[in-house]
Amino acid sequence: MEQQDEQLVRLFYGLVKQFQRYNFAHAPQMAGRHHGGHGQRRVLRILGEDDGMMQGELAEKLDIRPSSLTDLLKKMEQSEWIERRPDEADKRIVRIYLTEKGRTHLEEVKQERDNMENGLFDALNDDEKKQMAALMEKVYQDLKEKNKDVEFPHRGGGHGRFGGRPDFRGPRFHGFQGPNCPGFRGEDWD
Repeated sequence: MEQQDEQLVRLFYGLVKQFQRYNFAHAPQMAGRHHGGHGQRRVLRILGEDDGMMQGELAEKLDIRPSSLTDLLKKMEQSEWIERRPDEADKRIVRIYLTEKGRTHLEEVKQERDNMENGLFDALNDDEKKQMAALMEKVYQDLKEKNKDVEFPHRGGGHGRFGGRPDFRGPRFHGFQGPNCPGFRGEDWD
């Protein structure tokens, strides 16, 4: 690996680590004020974009077991954020809808998230933000193209991350384990 590429990789992983710290520092505040966990916020966001989904569709989109979703939806119904209604064309089908209270809650969560994210790029002026966005998009599209023919044999299959394999600790990339990898620790990471 060229020295410049190695520096970019180190900076990228350092940036990811700092972003995670920033997010971790603010996420408990959001969760505490808005109750409900990450899963409930994901359901709200998905229904906000595609209201009236069937439970199976929602479970597939969330990549979780339908039984796990059932428990989550019960909690959300108790909070009056969602309601289940029969499909008008086929009464055997039950669809999930946001309630007015759920929509209000979703907007509060979005606003809080926007407020948190607004400070992420304060160090950059408008031109630098445009340059960074263009460069990130270029790298993203290049990686997407390189990965288009890569087959990922298992993406959870509706049973959660890594197919419910508790022994799996995540992918390893040629021995590199991210910021915790020996040799990738330094004062510039903290």
